[in-house]
Amino acid sequence: MFSQTQKKITHIWTWKQFAITMILLFGVTPLLIEQHLHNFLEQSWGNTLYSGTSIGLALAVVFMTVLYFVAIRPRAISLETLGLRRISWKDSNIILLWTVVLIILSIIIVVVQTYVGIGVSNTKTESLQRDLSLISILIAFGSAAIVSPIYEEIFYRGFLYRFFQERFGVGIGMIVSAGIFTLAHLPTTNTLLVNFASGLVFAWVYERTNSIYSSMVIHGTFNGLAVLLTALA
Repeated sequence: MFSQTQKKITHIWTWKQFAITMILLFGVTPLLIEQHLHNFLEQSWGNTLYSGTSIGLALAVVFMTVLYFVAIRPRAISLETLGLRRISWKDSNIILLWTVVLIILSIIIVVVQTYVGIGVSNTKTESLQRDLSLISILIAFGSAAIVSPIYEEIFYRGFLYRFFQERFGVGIGMIVSAGIFTLAHLPTTNTLLVNFASGLVFAWVYERTNSIYSSMVIHGTFNGLAVLLTALA
């Protein structure tokens, strides 16, 4: 009886690991990378899109490195624990359904925001529209549709969502992980509602399919469409 009770209250990660991870990624990293490195790269490249993409790659490396040394290696956690499991064919309907749902939700949010005077342009879209060369579009697409979905889903859903879900349930896990995911996109403010809705959908699909690859597919598809629409606008 004791061993069964003990097993129920044993979590994958501790609050200490969570705190260290959050401090390193959202306290130290923005000061070292997003502030100083961003200015250096923007001056070096002379192009906001290229510097922003470089920052995205640097963040991907930092996020995965911190997650590995703080949360994965000390607990000898397998990749499956982070949700890196194969997608079954039966999950394709769920992926397609929630991709469409997210697109519709985002359109509604954008329409409402436009109606109340909140635009949809930001530094990322403006930098792409200023340089609509094939190489720029490919770089933006690769960053948004491939790099970001991989590391963001592993961290925000594989780690953060699972951390809160196993303690407080699916609903709280979805809301908290989506909230942190949304705040991480600051200082861009006009996409926060879309980011929050996206975070909820990604977490829900991960929960339904038990595979982080499912949310990666939706995340990548959604971001890729956004890049292409920006380029064609």
